[in-house]
Amino acid sequence: MGTYVEIQIWSSQIEKAREIINEAFSAVEQVDRNMSHYRPDSIISELNRQSGSSYKIHDRDTFQVIKTATEISKLSNGAFDITIGPLMKLWFSNRNQNMLPDQEAILNTIQSIGYKHYRLDNQSQTIFLDLQGLQFDLSAIAKGFAVDRAIEVLKKNQITRALVNAGGDLYALDPPPGKSAWNVGLRDPFDQNNIILEIPLVNSALATSGNYENFFEVDNKRYCHIIDPRTGYPVPEIASVTVKSDSAVMTDALATTFFVMGYPEGLKMAESMTNTEIVMIACENHKITAFVTDGFKTLKKLMKPLTISKEMKIAVCHD
Repeated sequence: MGTYVEIQIWSSQIEKAREIINEAFSAVEQVDRNMSHYRPDSIISELNRQSGSSYKIHDRDTFQVIKTATEISKLSNGAFDITIGPLMKLWFSNRNQNMLPDQEAILNTIQSIGYKHYRLDNQSQTIFLDLQGLQFDLSAIAKGFAVDRAIEVLKKNQITRALVNAGGDLYALDPPPGKSAWNVGLRDPFDQNNIILEIPLVNSALATSGNYENFFEVDNKRYCHIIDPRTGYPVPEIASVTVKSDSAVMTDALATTFFVMGYPEGLKMAESMTNTEIVMIACENHKITAFVTDGFKTLKKLMKPLTISKEMKIAVCHD
């Protein structure tokens, strides 16, 4: 899935621990084999080749991930959409040429996406696609699901102290001996050497979507990799969104969802969901604001103040 996966566990039986970790990695690799659109032999790649028809998904996990993604799409009115594949390809292609796609190309591509252009039959695990060119991309949800699968393997083997990290998508079980929690540092999106908040994790998941690692610049303006499927453009003004919840599949998907929705819509949706907390950092007109849900207000105040230089390039959407 284009990232590194790290598994840490505590056990007095070293050889047995290695076997368990290998089993957990095998579960992660299975998710990659089924759900990565970069693999031509994956279920998702085969689904994309069936665009405009119907396809029976024989893997229960893949169908469940698509079902979960569809539910989030409906809740967010399309801010999260796994049919965003054509838009991602358009922007990636132009990024390689260090140029922006023209508005006509974006508008045309938007016509080829949309979660309302497919429907699921739960009983037969069949997906019906009514739009030619519909392409699925599970990049914003599959990593989280892989983390959850690894955690399931660890729990099945009576591992109680562990951390699984897939490129920043985390799930923590109990902490190491002598610790009260796994303390995860929240990075300042404008200064990567500055940790602005420590978030304690125990038996919960955490994920962050940010504009500070994957981006490109054109005409002295920064454009991040997170695209709003409703407009076809990179999301402006939001710098990062961190989500804590009960499962990694949800934190992975919701971090992208809330990032796209922005403030105040994203914060309102988070507040309406059970066991879901977020930190949203926005920047508008060189003014930085951090928005947090009530559950995070009990944490320490920002350890260091957020700063922004006068030269900081803020992504824009379009005129």
